[in-house]
Amino acid sequence: MAIPVNRMKTPIRLTGWRRFVLDASAMLVYLAICYGASLTIGPLGRDYAALADPSSLPWGVSHAITWEMNTFGRHMAGYHAVNLTMLYVIMLAVYRMTNSVVQGPAWLGTLAATLFMANPAHNESVLNLTGMSDLLPCGTGLLAAAVYSEYAARPRNWNRFLWLPLMACATAAFRENAWLAAFPVVHAACLGEKGRRPWKKTLAVTLCVAAASLVHAQDWMFRDITWSGLFAPLYFVFYPIGFLPENAVLFQQKPYLGWLGALATLAIVALLIRKAKHPAILFGLLAMAITQIPQGNRLVDPVHLIGGGRLLAATAFYNIAFAGLCLCILKHPKWPRIVINVTSMLCIIFFVLEVRSVMAWRTAGRITADFRESAKAAEGPRTLLPDYRYRQGAPVCLSDAIAYDTPFGKALPYVAPLQLHMPSKPQRLPRTVFVDETVYEVSIESTDVPHVAPWPYTLATPGSVMDKADFRIEARSGASGAMIYRVISKTGPFPPLF
Repeated sequence: MAIPVNRMKTPIRLTGWRRFVLDASAMLVYLAICYGASLTIGPLGRDYAALADPSSLPWGVSHAITWEMNTFGRHMAGYHAVNLTMLYVIMLAVYRMTNSVVQGPAWLGTLAATLFMANPAHNESVLNLTGMSDLLPCGTGLLAAAVYSEYAARPRNWNRFLWLPLMACATAAFRENAWLAAFPVVHAACLGEKGRRPWKKTLAVTLCVAAASLVHAQDWMFRDITWSGLFAPLYFVFYPIGFLPENAVLFQQKPYLGWLGALATLAIVALLIRKAKHPAILFGLLAMAITQIPQGNRLVDPVHLIGGGRLLAATAFYNIAFAGLCLCILKHPKWPRIVINVTSMLCIIFFVLEVRSVMAWRTAGRITADFRESAKAAEGPRTLLPDYRYRQGAPVCLSDAIAYDTPFGKALPYVAPLQLHMPSKPQRLPRTVFVDETVYEVSIESTDVPHVAPWPYTLATPGSVMDKADFRIEARSGASGAMIYRVISKTGPFPPLF
């Protein structure tokens, strides 16, 4: 039978479930483009501790990772497939919530979900084998928020009785979802009609969800929390490529620069909210802020963005606010084509950044796997020099690879006195010279200076000295632009090198 031809001059506009299926299929293709090459990335960084003792993780995450270990064992693709499935579910939740809140063209939901998916700020949540420790709490929280938004915009029988149990369960299961207690208040304040906001019902819901969050009160209510620890990581939602090491150290040494930057950002945001006058913008930004309250002072490395998993939900709400801003600009008769072109280019840029990150993680996985294989033959305690930590945003973390018993290898005794971030383009492999039983010298030739980990970075310049309990580390310049780190033991001879 011949396919009917559309003889109308106007294009066919898909609506309802047909539109949803088309957009969901497109988002699945975008997900495959960005993360298709990630299925063979091995365990890195925090994976080893989580795989060695899943019971140390929150209850729901612990059971999920234990199930993955029992199901997939050493097959890395299975872990990544579960991560990508959960990421796709979150994309669908962001898509539906954007369309419910923004009330604009359906493609704005696709835009918000796609930019969320490809944001490099939270790579570790997708590329670590144990990324479910971030994805599962975020996914349950955003799914509950999306159902609530659907109910507020278009009450139906299916969502009328579903949103409250979802919010209560998501909050009780995961400490990170305590922000859901404030979500109905933010939703009603920003999106409700003036004079018709159901405050009594909203506050009752807030009390119910807050009661569910009391399960985790001892975990986060009584910790030493600072304003900068809570909200400073949000900067990387706006600027998801991280700082140069020198700039990060400058902000660390001069905190007032960070406060000035925060004030400037708030002023620009306030101006946009005032000019745009779309409630979705304020809603998205306020929701983005409240997602950080349960996270506490969880550190995000300002250069490599390790720890960026705390920004998952914040990134989702930021992109909802961005979709609201795009809708405001679209209403101007001269701007629709420009908005479409600019947002398309932005998606392409994010795709390129994400593919680059995946390649960096693949390289880190190969480096770590090769080191793990070469270390198998070691007998007795050994010295690991240098202990590389991060490279181009990927956690190489060599010492972690031999510190735990996991399905991917056994623990080995070691000493790692010098932790460095790996240069992105070393001119040659580091040379470790044995001076005497208590002194090693590590010579590294690279165009970028390898900084000593962890944050805050030190020893960026020749002449620097770092004193630790058992070691003393001195830095000086060598021939041909090399940086030489002299590692001196304070407690006796070093074990042999790996």
